[in-house]
Amino acid sequence: MSKKPLLLIAASLVTTQAMADDYRPYFGGGIGNTSMDDSGWIDKVAEYGNNSNKKGAGFKSDDLSFRGFAGYHQNRIVGLELAYTKYGKSKAEYKGQDLNYSWAPTSISLSANLGFSSQNGLRPFVLIGSSYVNINQEGRKELTIANGDSGAFGLHYGVGLEYTPQVDRGLSYRLAYEGDMVEVTSSTNTSHGIAIGSLYAGVLFKL
Repeated sequence: MSKKPLLLIAASLVTTQAMADDYRPYFGGGIGNTSMDDSGWIDKVAEYGNNSNKKGAGFKSDDLSFRGFAGYHQNRIVGLELAYTKYGKSKAEYKGQDLNYSWAPTSISLSANLGFSSQNGLRPFVLIGSSYVNINQEGRKELTIANGDSGAFGLHYGVGLEYTPQVDRGLSYRLAYEGDMVEVTSSTNTSHGIAIGSLYAGVLFKL
């Protein structure tokens, strides 16, 4: 009897098992930086002394972000992911001067995880979904936003790369950028789009 059919069957079983390993539920976490784009909002509302706008004012953060997530891959391409992110505190500044106003946002998101698992263990992916962002604002009344003490629904997005070693398919490493975009209403009754994001490194474990 030829050994070729047996080898093909064995290879097929190994491939099937590897694919099954890829589609198990997973959970993980990551640590990264915090970035924030206020689309010029602080410039427009931060008035001091002579009532002139502080051109060049904006948010700055030196704090880390922490992220926990869990999900499930329906197949090699489509998955669903639930995540919680605690962004670092971002302070409003003008040329190094603290403007006594800050955000310490947290986010809960549900997103589609779209990617492709290759045989070499690499999986590029994108995330797109919705989120609820608790803004947690503190500081000057004139900078306060209407939904700053509660939160806002927004868009969650991300792009990244995962690597799963062949020797242990229950463990994967992730490098990604993820963020949340929300619309806020300032004290001047104008709307502004705010983007909060994080570049992070993490690990995930398959159950």
